[in-house]
Amino acid sequence: MLMRGVANLALAALTLISGAVCDEKQAKEAAAAGRAVPKSADVIEVADRHQYAAVVAGHDAVLLELYANWCAACHALAPELDAVAAAARTRHPRVAVARANVAEVEYLATSFMVGALPDLVFLRRPAPAATPEVRRVSANFTADDLLAYIAGGWTADAPVGGYATLWCTPANLCGHLGGLFGDLVVEVDRRFNPFDIPPWTFMAIVISATYLVGQVGVTLLARALARKYRSMARARAATKDTTKDAAASAAKDTDAAGPSTPRRSARQRAKKNQ
Repeated sequence: MLMRGVANLALAALTLISGAVCDEKQAKEAAAAGRAVPKSADVIEVADRHQYAAVVAGHDAVLLELYANWCAACHALAPELDAVAAAARTRHPRVAVARANVAEVEYLATSFMVGALPDLVFLRRPAPAATPEVRRVSANFTADDLLAYIAGGWTADAPVGGYATLWCTPANLCGHLGGLFGDLVVEVDRRFNPFDIPPWTFMAIVISATYLVGQVGVTLLARALARKYRSMARARAATKDTTKDAAASAAKDTDAAGPSTPRRSARQRAKKNQ
């Protein structure tokens, strides 16, 4: 059972690393070719997790697209999402339409566990002060269908996030921690990666090296402590033997001297002299 779990973990890690390498390569190719999803004045461009939190906190609902510049389907969705955002300004003023580039906002890419692009999610508060419910949008990615989804079509999808479930989304602790780890991966890559290695691959190398160094350190420490314990045990045994030998020698000397003559008191000596 343990070996199976380790094998599954290793397979998941390899899948993640290979996917990261592919995404990094495609992102670089898109940047070199100048392929970027066009911006829109009506769509909020989420630059980091802090802006994401502000957008969610400032609206009753948020239609969020997770995209990448190298994704052809994301380019095709851009005009549809722009039309939705423009119409929502007047029809649904408390609903924000936003997008985040997963190559730049690792927090959202990790916490939403993005597997395919474009990925549309709908965050909506069931009550003014409640935690947003997260739904994966099942509607067709057209302007009319997405506007109908915002207007009430979202009820066809069950929430997959929030504190009611263990599904990792930014609306619960699991997703938040996952997102923070994604931010850590990017920061470690920015500070310490001098090679042309994708961030997640570099982090996997760092974690593996740290684990191996830790294992070697623990092994050496355990051996040193074992040697120290054996040395102390030998010293205690030697002290015991020395004490035992000294006691035996003293007893032998006493037996050789014979019975001791009791010393007479001054009164007894005076009486004898009389």
